[in-house]
Amino acid sequence: MAASTEVSVQRSVRSLRDRDARLAEDVRAKDHVIDRYEMEIDALAMQALETDLTFQELRLVTMAMRIAQDLERVGDEATTIARHALKLMAEAPIALPNELMDEAIEATSMLTDAIDAFVQKDAAMARGIIPRDASVDEWHKQLVAWLRGVIVEDIARLDQALSLMTISRSLERVGDHATNIAEDVVFFCDAEDIRHPDLGRG
Repeated sequence: MAASTEVSVQRSVRSLRDRDARLAEDVRAKDHVIDRYEMEIDALAMQALETDLTFQELRLVTMAMRIAQDLERVGDEATTIARHALKLMAEAPIALPNELMDEAIEATSMLTDAIDAFVQKDAAMARGIIPRDASVDEWHKQLVAWLRGVIVEDIARLDQALSLMTISRSLERVGDHATNIAEDVVFFCDAEDIRHPDLGRG
């Protein structure tokens, strides 16, 4: 499931960058594969929960269910990117903003690293992913502000600007889900819940 999701995100970004409709259609067509994986993982997890699990095994099952949910949502975001890439292909070619491509590179890298941390059970790697989400958020914020200005200056570019905003928002969410996966890896490896550090431990 992780491999399929990672490929979908990479292909959706490539379809946008290269104006490749075939890749975009492939991402949309294969979204059901990721959905099916989530259902199968949930079924396996429910079977496991009916057995006598150790605390570590229970953490593993819990983490697997949460990661599967995040991966399914990443697959949805990849489909959204592909759908709006196709919309942009129907218009005259435009130069993609640097902030958008920087956001895409970092968000996809975070996802890859989060999956690697899960496979390798590497809490240190997972912890290193979490601060990187701030950069993705900042690029998204900058891009939205710039696109709002584009709309004000040229209303004819409204549809293109809205598609780029949606793509940027999907990439920002990919970063969020990668962060969630990293936090789950830390929970599994170190038995520490780091999701809301601002709440304290009191």
